[in-house]
Amino acid sequence: MESWGVLHGFCYLWNEITTSFRAGMPLRKHRQHFKKYGSCFTAGEAVDWLYDLLRNNNSFGPKVTRQQTIQLLRKFLKNHVIEDIKGRWGSENVDGTNQLFRFLHGLHLSQENSEKIKHEIINEDQENADDNRKLSQEDVEEMWRYVILIYLQAILGVPSLEEVINPKQVIPQYIMYNMANTSKHGVVILQNKSDDLPHWVLSAMKCLANWPRSDDMNNPTYVGFEQDIFSTITDYFLDLLEPLLTFEYYELFVNILVVCERVAIDGLQLCRLLLPPPNCRKLQLLMRMISQMSQNVDMPKLHDAMGMKSLMIHTFSRCVLCCAEKVDLDKLLAGRLVSFLMDHHQEILQVPTYLQTAVEKHLEYLKKGHIENPGDGLFVPLPTYSYCKQISAQDFEKQKVSTSQAAITELLDNVIKNKSLPLKEKRKNLKQFQKEYPLIYQKRFPTTESEAALFGDKPTIKQPMLILRKPKFCSLRY
Repeated sequence: MESWGVLHGFCYLWNEITTSFRAGMPLRKHRQHFKKYGSCFTAGEAVDWLYDLLRNNNSFGPKVTRQQTIQLLRKFLKNHVIEDIKGRWGSENVDGTNQLFRFLHGLHLSQENSEKIKHEIINEDQENADDNRKLSQEDVEEMWRYVILIYLQAILGVPSLEEVINPKQVIPQYIMYNMANTSKHGVVILQNKSDDLPHWVLSAMKCLANWPRSDDMNNPTYVGFEQDIFSTITDYFLDLLEPLLTFEYYELFVNILVVCERVAIDGLQLCRLLLPPPNCRKLQLLMRMISQMSQNVDMPKLHDAMGMKSLMIHTFSRCVLCCAEKVDLDKLLAGRLVSFLMDHHQEILQVPTYLQTAVEKHLEYLKKGHIENPGDGLFVPLPTYSYCKQISAQDFEKQKVSTSQAAITELLDNVIKNKSLPLKEKRKNLKQFQKEYPLIYQKRFPTTESEAALFGDKPTIKQPMLILRKPKFCSLRY
């Protein structure tokens, strides 16, 4: 109870000082590097003002030092009470007296400061309009490429994306199109209809997605109608020349599988923007259809041995994710990804508006000359995850191996627990797994008996051969 009181007192004092600082700190126009900035202040001015405030505050008094005042200003910058004129914050980088800072727009300021900021921002924009850089289409595209790669790197928690994706594989036009051309449900809309799904495939997908109520087709008139419709859709997707996630992004999507669930959702949300718009649309419509079919209690059974979700995964996994070269466990990885997409498709297929905001802010900095090139630095807060704290390279490698092994072990458990998988197929998958990851397999099945128990087999034990000895007869003579 005592510690709560201390914490409460500290919070009250912090709020008191920050409120006084925002309301009373004088704001004026400053010039730096031939540009004018309104409603801001230098680090030296802030220290002078705060120093007087603290010395007259009963909780601090005249014993407070200027160095302590500088430390407080650094805490203001770190906690986004203030930001520099380029919008940067989060560090304690207050080194010179001429650094320019301003308050975060929209915070509680005095009426005088609020009006002053409003008018000076307008004047600042007008005065600097002639100096603004004219952005080219190439500038815009490079900014999209840079920002999405930075976010992907933060989400995956890796020091570099070199082993996952080549920056040249990122086509900004695809990202921009997939962000801007969507329906109210977030599904990509294609301007060129020749790239879209054929009308008969779309009609068939709508029929099964809305079964038994469909606005696009008449009700079935014969037994097995839904099976024929499903076969029509299956044939179309299995005949595609390339998986929907494309061969070149195989490594990227597989790496997303080894991170935790919340991070994987954010990662897949960004990764699907990299796809060609036709692929993105087909993936969205396919995931919506098979998810709705799996949850539809009125959908007739389409397979004797497999449940609906297992059938969807078994049927469409290879047309969603597939490696250009034959890879062991390729099918298992694809199945795991499709299962995850089905479970979280509503979140994954949403448009990440924070990405648009980040790009727009960076383009504004580029336009005003605060940065010279699209890749000069990120000025918006990145998503933070539990593993993103700074660690040594050795610890990172250990963590990476541990996380990957946990995901692979989970993959093995999924194969073992899948009751709808035919016995022959399960044996084949386990053999592939044993070949690729013998140590993990041995840990799960340390003896032949434990392996045999999975399939209900009795271990073959060779019976010892009977040794027939010639019996000895005792002599009856005495």
